[in-house]
Amino acid sequence: MLKEKAILGIKWTTLSSAIGALVQLLQVVILSRFLSPADFGVMAIAIFFIGFSQLFLDMGIPTAIIYNQQVSKQQLDSLFWLNIIVGWSLFVVILLMAPSIAAFYHEAQLKNIIILIASAFIILPFEQQFYALMKKELLFNQIAKRDITAKLISFVVAIVLAWKGAGVYALVISYLVSVFLGAILVIISGIKFHKPGMHFRFSDTKPFLSFGLYQSGENMLNYFYNQVDTLLIGKLLGVEMLGIYNVAKNLSMRPTQVINPIVTQVTFPVMAKLQHDDNMLKSIYLKSVNYLSSVNFPIYTYMGVFAAPLIALVFGNRWHDAGPLLQILSAYAMVRSIINPIGTLLFSKGKMRLSFFWNCFMFLCVPVAVIIGSMYGLLGIAYAHLILITVLLFISWRVLAYPLSKATFSEFFGLLLKPFKVACCLLLAFLLINHIPGLSPLTQTISGAFVLILLIIPANKYFNRAFYLEAVNLLHPLRRFLPKLYP
Repeated sequence: MLKEKAILGIKWTTLSSAIGALVQLLQVVILSRFLSPADFGVMAIAIFFIGFSQLFLDMGIPTAIIYNQQVSKQQLDSLFWLNIIVGWSLFVVILLMAPSIAAFYHEAQLKNIIILIASAFIILPFEQQFYALMKKELLFNQIAKRDITAKLISFVVAIVLAWKGAGVYALVISYLVSVFLGAILVIISGIKFHKPGMHFRFSDTKPFLSFGLYQSGENMLNYFYNQVDTLLIGKLLGVEMLGIYNVAKNLSMRPTQVINPIVTQVTFPVMAKLQHDDNMLKSIYLKSVNYLSSVNFPIYTYMGVFAAPLIALVFGNRWHDAGPLLQILSAYAMVRSIINPIGTLLFSKGKMRLSFFWNCFMFLCVPVAVIIGSMYGLLGIAYAHLILITVLLFISWRVLAYPLSKATFSEFFGLLLKPFKVACCLLLAFLLINHIPGLSPLTQTISGAFVLILLIIPANKYFNRAFYLEAVNLLHPLRRFLPKLYP
């Protein structure tokens, strides 16, 4: 029963992630026709501060509730009211900070936007506990339906408001619609697991706060590591440049955000059960790296080569500066997708402290790279990211992957060589298309996609046969429709 629930949960989570990513991409594509780069830049800054504040609201408590199998009603009551106290306190703090943040970025409208978005903290504390309890009961189907419903409705709201000329407030209001609607749906579904009573004692919350301390600290460091470029670019280069950069960055990260969790969510519980079997652990870790690189490398090669026509086709000519950025950030995201499974390896071995210190190290490196890169504009920042992540790939293998999995240099990087050869094969074909004179952006992107579909199977069959055979096995139910795939 537990296994069936887990498998069903993975399916619903995958569906929700895929639909969410598609809706977000469509929203950016459509709104880019109505809104300016500066609008996207202002919204990126506001979301940065709200997102960081939300980590204080979390404090690792939801994870602690899921982990602890014996949680009393008194503890749940105390945690519920603690969430509300913290959430409403954060709302007041953000209200007080909003004028200073707007003054720091020299953007007067930022004050009202931050205050509006911060109103989410009025309702977010109410849903947090119910959301955790639904996860604990493996009700991922209900969670996914909630997420999909909220995202689709907020998407429609954003498009209508942008069409009516609401400007950046189309983004603001659609965000609030998503938060409030999502929270209401979770509360309706989750309240049957616990009806909060009028009880609060801080001592009830201490075990949960202690449990979430490392995770909360790691999440904050990880958030800064991923978003510090937003914080700095807005100040150093202005909100318009930030808007252009953010569109390119978000587009480059979209494949990883959709593809990687599908593999890591499945491998984490398996690796956790096999944490004492070094040979099996190494095998699963290397397979996950191979699977992810085999899927991500071709996609990012396509995005990198056809970055300029993709931007022109999808976002329009006024976003042409995002083209060269997308080219470099595609290479950055490709390398980063290889490092991502190390997190699963760390958690499966219970190395939370090591993961925390690794995030501390990255947190120190990224701002330095962004500041140095900003001396050469947005392209300088993109190149700085690419150089840093490439160096971190080798460091992460030496200090994390090798000690924990015993995967040697030749095993790890030899494995990456196979999908890299596939990517190089595709790269040559893409470059030929890209250098044909007179092709429109639409013709270039469609021709590239056609070549990708045409060559991906034979290239993997020749250069990356192990992955090819695994993929064929996965597609076994479709065998009669795809007979040529089978050796």
